[in-house]
Amino acid sequence: MMEPAHGYIETPEVRLHYVDWGGDGPPLLLLHANGFHARVWDPLVPHLRERFRVIALDQRGHGDSGLPSTDFGWSRFAEDLFHVIAALGVAGCFAAGHSFGGPSVAVCAARHPSSIRRAVLIDPVLRGGTPEGAANAPNRLAEGARKRRAVWDSPYQFEETMRQRSAFARWRPEFLHAYAQHGLRRRPDGHYELKCRPEVEAAVFEAGTAFDPWPDLERLAIPVLLLRATATGGLPSPSPLDACRRIAHCHEVPVACRRRSPRGCMRRCWRRSTSTAAIEPRFGLTGSGYRRRPAHDDVVHREHVRLYGRDADLLHDSVGACGRRPQ
Repeated sequence: MMEPAHGYIETPEVRLHYVDWGGDGPPLLLLHANGFHARVWDPLVPHLRERFRVIALDQRGHGDSGLPSTDFGWSRFAEDLFHVIAALGVAGCFAAGHSFGGPSVAVCAARHPSSIRRAVLIDPVLRGGTPEGAANAPNRLAEGARKRRAVWDSPYQFEETMRQRSAFARWRPEFLHAYAQHGLRRRPDGHYELKCRPEVEAAVFEAGTAFDPWPDLERLAIPVLLLRATATGGLPSPSPLDACRRIAHCHEVPVACRRRSPRGCMRRCWRRSTSTAAIEPRFGLTGSGYRRRPAHDDVVHREHVRLYGRDADLLHDSVGACGRRPQ
């Protein structure tokens, strides 16, 4: 597969890195989940480039983007996205965000109405700030992130180790390979360290507990597709159950795919996502059959299984369909 073009955008707070794969059709911006990077989308790109110009962003503190001069407040990620859209001249683009990338897309679209034409929120984190009395409660995701091993002998060692973790058991090999190959940086001593440092990943999780996106989401005026993973083994959804009702032009597709056949799952979820004309484009996503209580690395990555797992065919098939009738 060809290599993408690399670029950097200077904002008042941080230097942001992006990859541009080119392609035919309107621009599609992809935002990753916490702890990951722009190149984790690589296996989907060949399917998306048929109908989109595909651009993926390393969010602040992730991948090859820099560390900010300020902090990791989640509203700042939304403003970073707006700076990227403006700098690239792609206002009116399509945008998809996974997990904490979801509120970045939605808040950017709400605050800057001409920036994004249509949004897809893939199992987004849309909680309403810290519940009363929980401000001093332990943040399990942040605690797990801080315990992550940061330094490895090689990307291969990292990939093979992650392959044995239950959190990655349902990942397709090409996604795990992309994560490992582009998620570590070689140090002068010959070892490799995670580009997203454990303390950065933890800081993002902590900042999310105080962030309330709903004042912005409730005035969001563009069509939104919200994909909610439901096969979570009893773990709570990162979005409130009434999220779609509270967003004016939202269509929700619950996705629970536990079967082993990606195509069978894709067909079932695709029928559900196309049963109404409430929104174009349409994307798809798989669910996770994750059940046991995870160890610290599993806690951090439990949500990401839903996108990069064995049924990821659903996403690229569904994304491709949305480029047929861009509006």
